[in-house]
Order: sequence, then C-alpha cells, then structure tokens
Amino acid sequence: MLLNDYLSKNTEMLQGCSMIELGSGVGITGMLCSRFCRQILMTDHNEEILRRNIELNVSSENPSCCAALEAEKLEWGNSDQINRILLKYPGGFELILGADIYILITAS
Repeated sequence: MLLNDYLSKNTEMLQGCSMIELGSGVGITGMLCSRFCRQILMTDHNEEILRRNIELNVSSENPSCCAALEAEKLEWGNSDQINRILLKYPGGFELILGADIYILITAS
C-alpha cells in the first residue's frame, strides 16, 4: 500500500519509462503503473495469476489501463527464466520495482 501511495503521488517518475516489477503478486502495482509507463513486465513465481488479472482489467472502454503490461514467470535464482527475460528484453528496464520481497537463505 505504501509503494502504491508513493507512486500515485509521484507519477512523473513513471511517465514513459519501461519497468520490471519483481514479485508482483496479483499485479496491483503494475496495473497502477501501466497508466503512466510505456512498458511493464510483471514477474512472479505464478505468472498465470498475473496474466488472468491483466485479461480481467483490459477493456475496450478503458484502453489506457494495462495496455503495456506483460507477465513472465520468475523464480529466484532460476537462470533459465532470467535468461529468457534478458533475451526478450535486451534493452533492459529504466525502473526496477519490488515490494515485500524476501529471500530465504539456508545454511548447508
């Protein structure tokens, strides 16, 4: 909620940029940003939820919402998924967002 509040009050930083969101969850932040960014890639371990929410929010009555949104599966440390994203988006991203992200490191 804090990140979305901050972004909605500072939309100038989003205008026309490309963005990747790590750990998008259900995609609320990415959908908010899609009103301002030119391209957004939302990533999560369950990209099907993201794809479904994009479909549910895209409409002909509201073309400014979600037009630039894409979803990709990305699990922490999965080099195949990382490489697939790097190949698909060779120019990278101007903005990287992530909220409520944690990494569990276990001793071996």
